Amino acid sequence: MNTTQRVTVLMPVYNGGKFLSEAIESILNQTYREFEFLIINDGSTDNSEEIIKGYNDSRIIYVENEKNIGLIQTLNKGLGLINSDYIARMDADDISFPTRLEKQIKFMDQNKDIAVSGTSIQLFDERGWKKNYIVRKDPLQIKTQLLFYSALMHPTVILRRKIIVEGNFTYNEAHQSLEDFGLWQKISFEHKLSNIQEVLLKYRINESGITQVAEKDMDKRDIMQMRVYQQAFEYLNVSIDNKELKKYRLFIAGSAFNDKDNIAIIAKLLKSLKRSIENDGYDLGMFYKIMNGYFRKNCSNSGFNFQESSDIYKEFFTDLFKYSFTDKLKFAIRRYLFKY
Repeated sequence: MNTTQRVTVLMPVYNGGKFLSEAIESILNQTYREFEFLIINDGSTDNSEEIIKGYNDSRIIYVENEKNIGLIQTLNKGLGLINSDYIARMDADDISFPTRLEKQIKFMDQNKDIAVSGTSIQLFDERGWKKNYIVRKDPLQIKTQLLFYSALMHPTVILRRKIIVEGNFTYNEAHQSLEDFGLWQKISFEHKLSNIQEVLLKYRINESGITQVAEKDMDKRDIMQMRVYQQAFEYLNVSIDNKELKKYRLFIAGSAFNDKDNIAIIAKLLKSLKRSIENDGYDLGMFYKIMNGYFRKNCSNSGFNFQESSDIYKEFFTDLFKYSFTDKLKFAIRRYLFKY
């Protein structure tokens, strides 16, 4: 693709016909008008092709895979085709607000040190439920969050193509279903990431899709999750074996304390992690906040009472975060509510 446009919107499609028109029109109706819209049809068997070709707009560049190759390969194919300064992501079932591209391009132009940025989102479903999810904007806080979970909403991101090309950054097949998390984490080792805290995209919650993933792919997702965590531990030179990695994943999931033998192992591992990040551009305040949340979640899910939780904290976790009176009060209230 030879382009004079500053931004290309990349949207893979696989059997997205149900909501595809809304997604396409939300991009075509942007206040920022000068862009290319690369839509890659990954072997859809529904009416996706018909819908895409029904738009007579010169900004749309339609590419069709000969067969279904999956999201990650399709995304990497798109990255390789684009020559514009910026690459903006879009999903085939979401809706971008009209000023999204305008505000994201302005943000990236004003912040030359940012490699990737996203925006806050509005979660919504077909029953009319909606809720805003506000992301953090500070690069050090985001870098710290990325040790544990994705801090950027994938369909909202805009990437600086020069950095992606020069760093040879691509989505990793080994991180399937968490490919965005793995990529942002890897980029954060070398570059700054940020967010615009304004809500600029409506993120559709597809309940049937969530159910299918929960029933079919959770074991696979757990493996992918551990691979992303392993990537971070390797970067930070923290030694961890597969057994410890499984316990670490359980801690983040909130179920590690069901086996009390896990507690000492996890505390030791987290202390090693803390020592590694102290002088490597991470936000310790954010680290403490995240640790506090995971600790309370594990204690609550394991059925520990107030005294048991306090004892565990004093024995194993005092070096990792402050367990304040407010935290204890929140824990007590949560335990009370779960009884009824």
